[in-house]
Amino acid sequence: MITLQNDSAKSRRMESGIGASWHSLIFPTAAHGGSGFGGSPPVLPIYEGLWQSIEEQATTIGLKFIRAEFSWAGIQPTINHLAIESQEMRILERILSWADRNDADVLLQCMWGGTHWHALPDLKDDPVWETCSAPADIEVSTAVWQNLLDYLRLQKSHRCIRWIHLVNEPGVSWWRLRRGEFSPEEKTQQMAYLGLAQEKAAAMLREYHPDISLMGAGLTDIPRDIVLAEQPWFASADVVDFHTYGACFDHEDPANLAVPWAYRMKDRIETHLARMTAEAHAAGKPLFLTEFGSMAYGWGEQHPQHPGPSTFHALLKDAELIIRALTVGVGALCRWSFVNRGDQDGLWQIIDTWDPQRKCWLDCAHPQPTTALVLSRIMQLVGKRNYIFPVSVVSDSESELVDIHAIAIGTTDDHAENVLVVNHGCAPVQVMLRINNPNASWYQITQDSTTGHAIENKIHLQAEGAISLLPESITYMK
Repeated sequence: MITLQNDSAKSRRMESGIGASWHSLIFPTAAHGGSGFGGSPPVLPIYEGLWQSIEEQATTIGLKFIRAEFSWAGIQPTINHLAIESQEMRILERILSWADRNDADVLLQCMWGGTHWHALPDLKDDPVWETCSAPADIEVSTAVWQNLLDYLRLQKSHRCIRWIHLVNEPGVSWWRLRRGEFSPEEKTQQMAYLGLAQEKAAAMLREYHPDISLMGAGLTDIPRDIVLAEQPWFASADVVDFHTYGACFDHEDPANLAVPWAYRMKDRIETHLARMTAEAHAAGKPLFLTEFGSMAYGWGEQHPQHPGPSTFHALLKDAELIIRALTVGVGALCRWSFVNRGDQDGLWQIIDTWDPQRKCWLDCAHPQPTTALVLSRIMQLVGKRNYIFPVSVVSDSESELVDIHAIAIGTTDDHAENVLVVNHGCAPVQVMLRINNPNASWYQITQDSTTGHAIENKIHLQAEGAISLLPESITYMK
């Protein structure tokens, strides 16, 4: 018998909540840009019904934290022109308006440049390199950021914006300084240049938008061998963030999975991520995971509509990753992604807005079956700025312990009201609860053997407060 008991003395309050990327990007880039474009339709009368259904889905699912992504090409095509009537700006404002109405926190994220004014001299006049380029002039790019925030915050009164982020995943494809093969030397120079850009952005925010903070650096995939205080961008970042896609279960062999960067959660979450979270907290800074999902079980490198990220196995892993990340003190998590075409690099979307056969937007958005069920239940369970209570898992059998991960959640720091438990093992486990909420109901999510989709059932406590965790299940109390 396993016993679950929360430790109220060690609760930590989240900085935000759990949500997803919601892209305003509508056109593909000339360079590699992932699958961020095209999931949101244009803001036109013909798509109003689809837009209303997207917003209804966002409300039902319960997004608390939105990473709203844009490109300078879409909203600032020339240095003197903020394109307030462009489709990308209209989509962005539609997202922000929903967040304003629904008390969701927004990270305003620049994904890439893609404009002549933004690109470094050596990278101009080539659409691929202009997309990947770091800004040519930090003073100019800072002024453009200020102008954008003046418009969105002061003129349009979008109060939901809490953070800005200058670049997506520097040190990989973006924030390039020169043409040619990427080298370790350029990465070092990139990070130094990013540090300078962040210093200017942070100073601008303090003077003109003091209620907005700076987030950085958005590295992937939970780096292993860095000390935060030694990073040029760390001092100017108010919030630290990373991305994670390669995580797998502790019992799996990463060498047998679909990507060469796969890693066991225990080898990255409870070691490197835990250490960096502690380093960030010691400096008074939260740490977020601003992109998470699963590539380890297959994704778009194998097939544009690869189901890997949307499978029950992947979502079970995502649920466990959320539990383990919150346990080590991560302050918010953002799934890639709320809207996504799903025919570029795998089925990443929480809701479907695109018809991949006809290559057009749907008339009405509908949930992606397994992804929406699992993530919506977790988002609804873990409220914005809730308190997270570590849960002790006690058993006489060590073999049982490795399969069970749990957290308790509360709206105050002295009482856990909800519980989230994952059993990723292949056998049922009897659990004794030491978490008191007599008015709570219990639910369990498992995989339907016929459809392969997630299904949910209400369950009942057994004698003396025991409960049975089915194999490969997500169980929650609320």
